Amino acid sequence: MKKITYFFILVILLSFASCDTITHYTLKVSVDKNPTLIIENRTGHPVVVTAPVSLNINNGASTQFQPDETKGTINVVYRIGQIQFTEQVTMDNADVTVTLTKSPATLTIVNNVGATINTIFLRIPGSSNWVGGNIVIRGGTVQLVATGGAKKGDVSGSIVNNDNMKLWLGNVDLSGDIFDIRIDDTQKNSYVKSNVQVTNNMTLTFTQADKR
Repeated sequence: MKKITYFFILVILLSFASCDTITHYTLKVSVDKNPTLIIENRTGHPVVVTAPVSLNINNGASTQFQPDETKGTINVVYRIGQIQFTEQVTMDNADVTVTLTKSPATLTIVNNVGATINTIFLRIPGSSNWVGGNIVIRGGTVQLVATGGAKKGDVSGSIVNNDNMKLWLGNVDLSGDIFDIRIDDTQKNSYVKSNVQVTNNMTLTFTQADKR
């Protein structure tokens, strides 16, 4: 008899309940997450990031990852063409964004030496090794090719007197931004400018005063 009574009371109580009186509870679970480092590429060129992670980022794109180091300075090292750059970012146990903006400069070489120029060389000041060679047009851009290094489809280039040529330093296998720059004419005369700092696009004019 008692079981029947309890069941009857339960039915009555449920009949008074409506959807409006039912409360829903959401259980929030805290999940630990390491801070995120976001890398944005605004260099104008695709980049190859080599540290603190290895990846490629197209121009205008971004990527993110969770570094092991979440507090302190992180060096973001990346390469465009043959040139390497570094940007620093400080992590402080919070998400942070680093924007990559550095890129190889374009050097415009003006020939006012009175002869035609057919080779261009660069070196780190103090070094005995010159990097560069014959001027060729490869894929629509100026390249410097050592003797015997020309490829099928390359077009020989030169700079006639009172003319100029643009050289994108991303195609030159040197680091840093201070160079000795040498041009040779078709008579094997050399013209040199030393300790030239190239951090932005610039024009460099060679004259007879630079003859060595």
